[in-house]
Amino acid sequence: MMKEWATVIDHVSPTSFIFHISRCGSTLLSQLLGLNEESISLSEVPIFDDILRLRYKLPGITEEYTGELLQAAMKFYGQKRFGTEKNMFIKTDSWHIHFYRELRTLYPDVPFLLLYRAPAEVFESHVKLRGTQTVPGLIEPEVFGFANDGIPDFHSFPAKVIASYLTAYITVASTDSLSVLLNYNEGMTAIMDKIARVTNIKYDTALRQKMEERTGYHSKYPGTVFSEQRDMPPPECLWDALDLYNQVELLRFNQTHCT
Repeated sequence: MMKEWATVIDHVSPTSFIFHISRCGSTLLSQLLGLNEESISLSEVPIFDDILRLRYKLPGITEEYTGELLQAAMKFYGQKRFGTEKNMFIKTDSWHIHFYRELRTLYPDVPFLLLYRAPAEVFESHVKLRGTQTVPGLIEPEVFGFANDGIPDFHSFPAKVIASYLTAYITVASTDSLSVLLNYNEGMTAIMDKIARVTNIKYDTALRQKMEERTGYHSKYPGTVFSEQRDMPPPECLWDALDLYNQVELLRFNQTHCT
């Protein structure tokens, strides 16, 4: 029914997908993109995740079937509300980088933004408040490429997840010319400028001012002035992720100086 109904919806096609490793500014980035009245900005839409993970939950589900469902769902969420929308940005769930191949097949010409942050900062955030993906068993281990061979170590599990994301980033950034690496530590203004160049979107002075004002506040608590405090040295379980992070940084350097 959803596939049939989607054929008659006046919708905006995806402008870009925002992949992220969690706790790296993706929520704020999504909010900044949504300040543009010509843009639809979607953030971790539950039905997109349900569709992508459907084959892990039900037998006999094919990639072709989930692809058709996902494209239909995109049209529903990308329908024009006011008739002036021109762009649609989709912030994925963090583990959706492991569905890269399926998404690239469905959207071969759409830029993929790869947002990330220093592993120690991401890990520390999850130690304070765990995200779904960093609690063993809440997401199918096969999604991350982990063997389902028993209960993993609870403390080090977030480090394994972060490493799986950065490993995927290296593969994508090394092979996909439409992928763009974005480090949280570049600052949101620089990141937004990169996105504008990649997607050919222009920001007027008023919109830029709104964006600058929004970056001063916490993404999940908009009335709270944003601040950070880091006080944990990187644990040994993060060493693999730190090495992968350095490899990603080298790829980003090469992207920046070759464009």
